[in-house]
Amino acid sequence: MEPEKKKKRPLWRRILRGMGITAAVLIAVVVLVWSIWNYTATKSLRNELARIRAAGEPLTFKELKEGLPEIDEKENAGRYYAAALELQICSSISSAYDDLREKYLIASESQKDKAILDKVGEALEANREVLELLDRAANMPQHDWDSRIEYGMAACMRRLGPIRILAKMLSMRCKYLIIKGDPDGAVNSIISALKMAGSQKRQPILVVYLVRKSCVALACSDVRYVLENSRPSEAVLTKLQQILLEHDLPQALVRVMMAERVYANSLMINVMPDDIKQQLRADGSMANLQGRWPVNIGRSPFTKQMAVGYLHNIAEFIEVVRKPWPGIYHASKKYASRDKSLFGRLSAPALARTVVIHGRYLALVRWARAAIAVHRYQRDNGKVPDTLQDLVPKYINAVPQDPFSGREMLYKHDQDGYVIYSVGDNLKDDGGKTEQREDVGHWIYAHPG
Repeated sequence: MEPEKKKKRPLWRRILRGMGITAAVLIAVVVLVWSIWNYTATKSLRNELARIRAAGEPLTFKELKEGLPEIDEKENAGRYYAAALELQICSSISSAYDDLREKYLIASESQKDKAILDKVGEALEANREVLELLDRAANMPQHDWDSRIEYGMAACMRRLGPIRILAKMLSMRCKYLIIKGDPDGAVNSIISALKMAGSQKRQPILVVYLVRKSCVALACSDVRYVLENSRPSEAVLTKLQQILLEHDLPQALVRVMMAERVYANSLMINVMPDDIKQQLRADGSMANLQGRWPVNIGRSPFTKQMAVGYLHNIAEFIEVVRKPWPGIYHASKKYASRDKSLFGRLSAPALARTVVIHGRYLALVRWARAAIAVHRYQRDNGKVPDTLQDLVPKYINAVPQDPFSGREMLYKHDQDGYVIYSVGDNLKDDGGKTEQREDVGHWIYAHPG
């Protein structure tokens, strides 16, 4: 007897079974690939964080503050800055500043210019209490004022925004006092601005650094105004030179980039492996920003890979900014042109640009110190020096170095005035064309008698 033939399944059932097997295989493959990707991404993130830790570099806000001097609240200016911000700043400051910014109103008799001066005087009087607090702060031994970045960018910007307004107020008062015949008061106003700009030391993320740079640049432009239009005392000019030296920080970007990385760590803490997450949370300084990483898709391998890419690129850039000038500038150009991850290709040009910004900032600070030295020399000798070497050592300890060229800053003078300048990031001597921003510095055209 022949065995009974197995009944053939219908075609639709065979197709459905095949699709089910295929789907199961695909799901298994996807899960396997995902698991392998997640494992390698987690391992890479762990290794990158371990490398930072092994190098002794900060991973948290608390670690970022380590090594800084202890704050003595009785000696610290922070409370005066905080009190100044709590006061209502007169809304007319910005418009009065804009009216005065381009005006050289020395001995002006026009009714329009007198009206501007009256407006400025009223704005300064309305903010007299704020200005007094800033001056008290400038005379304190310590200048340390928390940027509040630990509480998010919005909290930080609420503090930084008014600082820029206060810097404008101090700049406006500087010009006003020159016009009113108080050059020492004008220089002290510049000193107050510089002290305020240098107060955000503990969490110097990039946005804090850029606000500091803009405040210092404004103060340096006021130095030009003072030197062209007045004769401050030797004592106050010497003090101003010394305070400008406090802002001559060639390696400042190292700490800025480390602070940027700490801020990023606080945002992406939920992406990290559990043991590292617990370590970072342990010091209590990373609790306010956790889980705000821009790509909010949990602890996926993609998010971890982004974190690894960010940390790796920042680590590379920190090595770039550790180099001395002008090597840092050339290294930053190479860094920007190298092949990198997608994140690196997007961020590298902006990071390299910060080196140019910092170089121009250093050149401007060094210009101001050298220009004050020339002014002091001219007052003692009745003429400007033939070379900047003539200033050493009585008026300045050494001729300032051009951060871009690595050589001494350039100097030219004629019957109309003098210019001290850096070649700038085009690395060419454009003959002191500072107004077109090819070179970095300022012409001083008037020589007070």
